[in-house]
Amino acid sequence: MMIVEDETIIREGLKSCLDWHSLDIEIIGEAADGAAALQLAKAMLPDIVLTDVVMYGMDGIEFVSRLREELSDKQVQVILISGHENWSYIKSALQLQVTDYLLKPFDTAELEQVIHKARKACDAERERRLWEQGLPPHLQAEQDYFLERKAALETAIIVELEQNERMNRIYSVRLYFDWFRKFERNAVPYLQAFCGILLMQIKQRFTQLAESGSTDFVAEGIEAMKGCITDEELEEFMVNLLDHLAEFIHSKPDQRRTIRSIMELIQSFYMEELTISYIAAKVHLSPNYLATLFKKEVGTTLNDYVTAVRISHAKRLLSEGNLLIQEIAEKVGYKDVKYFTKLFKKEVGRSPRAYREQ
Repeated sequence: MMIVEDETIIREGLKSCLDWHSLDIEIIGEAADGAAALQLAKAMLPDIVLTDVVMYGMDGIEFVSRLREELSDKQVQVILISGHENWSYIKSALQLQVTDYLLKPFDTAELEQVIHKARKACDAERERRLWEQGLPPHLQAEQDYFLERKAALETAIIVELEQNERMNRIYSVRLYFDWFRKFERNAVPYLQAFCGILLMQIKQRFTQLAESGSTDFVAEGIEAMKGCITDEELEEFMVNLLDHLAEFIHSKPDQRRTIRSIMELIQSFYMEELTISYIAAKVHLSPNYLATLFKKEVGTTLNDYVTAVRISHAKRLLSEGNLLIQEIAEKVGYKDVKYFTKLFKKEVGRSPRAYREQ
């Protein structure tokens, strides 16, 4: 990824605001204006460019326009940043097919979400190029159908890894390889490339694999694949590797660490709008798996735990000061004071006002 920003403080902030390594992003260059960025992009060929719009000399819009012209054979994912909600900028961004448009000030969660979007687009483009290399003419019309089914099988493998369903996972891996065989794409180098992309998707889904401090299983797996001579050997290798990853993901200490991270997140952000989908995205798990894991490990549902934390803080605020009930409701994450009052009475046995007066 390249960063293009004329303000040094902001540029340095963008370089350090996210754990880029855990997102599998390498910052390969930076520039302070569009002209320098264009020369750097032509030399480095980045997959993603994060660029400001308003810059001295060549601005972000002109830079991206020139980038599209001079790197026409590469679909660079561009994320534009602007301090102004200027319709002409947004219109230009749409015409240049940028990945997204971030309006300053934005938070790291917004940036991370957009980066994930760009990464997915990069993966899709990489797969398309792999598919097109040496594609038999009679199969070109079936490309979209092939990739759509392949993506569905990859999703199934990841879900079954998440839910620790070994037999279903083995069956999905077999279907995955059979799908390549059906379309005459079972040459080992192609399979190795797509299996590598699948491993990267798994790493992105499971935070613990990226944060374990252990060897990079993606790099290690790709290296080990080179020893597979036939597609059958590679299939067996993937089954064994996924078994190993499942054992790691579902080990008790690791699950408890994930639960602790969730609890810390709730304790820190209970005043925000916390949904299961939001929390799941933060810990890179699916909402269904997160709900099941939390209930199994904690003994209560995630929603009930969020409610308990909020009510606990509401009780503290009621005891400590003279804030209005409306203000307390908002401070603990409830915009509707009537709903807060009803929920508080249900959980505590008396209304917020009665609790304060006791």
